[in-house]
Amino acid sequence: MSNMKGDEEMLFPIQKSYDSDSLLQKVLNIFVGALIFGFGWHIRGSGTSDPTVVILMFLLFIGFLFSPHGKFNAIIFGLVNILFRVMRRGWGTFVSQAGIPGIFPGTLQSPTEGYYVEVAWWQGYFWLFLVGLAWSGLAALILGGYLFTEKKYTYKDLIIFIGLYVIGWAIGLVIAVNIIPIIAPEAYQEIYLDFGSERNYISMRDNFALAFAIIPVLLYVLFIKKDPYFAKLTIAIMLIFGIGLSMADLWQVYGRNVDPQLPFWSLWEYFSGFIIGILILSLFYLIPQQRWAASDTDFEFTADTKFKKSLCYLFGHVFLFIYAIAESLNGLARSSFQVLEIDFEPSTVYAVILLLMFDIPLYLLYMQGKFGQNFNKKAFKEKCLIILLVLMPFFYFCYVFQFILAGTYINLEKAFIVTWIDTISFIIAELYLIFLYFKNYR
Repeated sequence: MSNMKGDEEMLFPIQKSYDSDSLLQKVLNIFVGALIFGFGWHIRGSGTSDPTVVILMFLLFIGFLFSPHGKFNAIIFGLVNILFRVMRRGWGTFVSQAGIPGIFPGTLQSPTEGYYVEVAWWQGYFWLFLVGLAWSGLAALILGGYLFTEKKYTYKDLIIFIGLYVIGWAIGLVIAVNIIPIIAPEAYQEIYLDFGSERNYISMRDNFALAFAIIPVLLYVLFIKKDPYFAKLTIAIMLIFGIGLSMADLWQVYGRNVDPQLPFWSLWEYFSGFIIGILILSLFYLIPQQRWAASDTDFEFTADTKFKKSLCYLFGHVFLFIYAIAESLNGLARSSFQVLEIDFEPSTVYAVILLLMFDIPLYLLYMQGKFGQNFNKKAFKEKCLIILLVLMPFFYFCYVFQFILAGTYINLEKAFIVTWIDTISFIIAELYLIFLYFKNYR
């Protein structure tokens, strides 16, 4: 089936061309992509954003860098976005466990629950690595495997994937229950059994199980579909997320043991994203040109019924944009109420409903050609850049408004260092995106 045309080009790009950037341009693209991902990852952790914001900005950036490509379209991007959101795992109990052998021990601590236990120095890195695998597994199947495979995958394969993933998760739970007492004895015995706190144990169990869940899926890809490249790239993306979260935890080690005044938690969040951004974009640039070309097949979906058009709207619009925008508005309201000491907790659900009340009629008018036709005529590549240019200032404003409201926006104290890093990252990225827009389209 061929790609759709006209009003739905945002869903399905048409043109075919491939990257020809110079080495300097590629290095700049990788660096700016890392700034965008680091900025997004920290504002996610600040409570004024969400994982959908992080991955949305990144998808829009790679949509510009590597489009046109048959598998780069709004529905696939929306699917990655929602999977990334659904798979978010807890990690608060892991970040303190990392140490440095012979210098700083690992610690398992919770000021709120009141426990402090020394653990092996490698525990924090190991469990955060598993968090990265667990969080990214399903999204990596698309970002790595599906986007670059030459083979055809059907809805039957999708159903098999889901079934195998559930089976893998169940097996992983059984293994986790039996292996955690062996590999994390202090956490299991002193915190879970003796102290009675379940949070750490449940996080370990669930993250282990979800990291393991992808194994049966990859075995199916390797031995039934005979598609080793799919499996290798999926594993590569998962490893990148695991490495990023784990490596950046050195900030936690330094902050907890050397400089407690440093905002080490926020630095860990920012540099987790920064490392992941560098590694994923580097991987994409290292993928051979012939692999990009061979995998550049059409996305087999034609919105020829009302039901399929609804799916296009749901995956290619709501999951891709609306939830991220709603969660940012919700974060803006929440942080503002906290500054103003107003006892009210805004709801993302209500924000989504409110946005949909305006969005649905506007979307229908747009699809009918009643407005936005100049934008509609632009290629997918250009649309990604324009949308990213518009959304980044919005996400940044939702984050910094709390500091403006509190009068601490221009604050040189150490505690606000990550806000400055975010601001510098945002300014550099936004100016670079403007440069790219004028270079390519003006």
